[in-house]
Amino acid sequence: MYTVLIVLLVFASVIANGKAASYIAAIAGATLIGLFFALRFSVRLIGDAPTELLDERLIAIRDRTYLTAYRWLSFVIGIIFGVGIVQDFSFGIERWGPVLVAFVMLIAGLPSMILAWKLPSEEP
Repeated sequence: MYTVLIVLLVFASVIANGKAASYIAAIAGATLIGLFFALRFSVRLIGDAPTELLDERLIAIRDRTYLTAYRWLSFVIGIIFGVGIVQDFSFGIERWGPVLVAFVMLIAGLPSMILAWKLPSEEP
């Protein structure tokens, strides 16, 4: 859901024009921020916890998660620059605003998304 909202935020101006695009982007952005905090709390803030508060297993999981997250992030940056080169960076400023917001949310949320994916389920 988080990734779908990021894509929706990026392509809101392609999907609709004028006010409809700004409404789609605003709703997607607000929902994305709410999901960002829910995602971080669901992984118990392990990604941001100081090393002193984690055991060796959680430190290893966190470090592998950040490595995977930044590999995916470099892939996304390559796609963004590839699209920019093909389009001769001819997007208007109104198109780059939502792209930058989505990119920042991806940078902030990607480690938590991968951590949530990799952490084993807890038994009740």
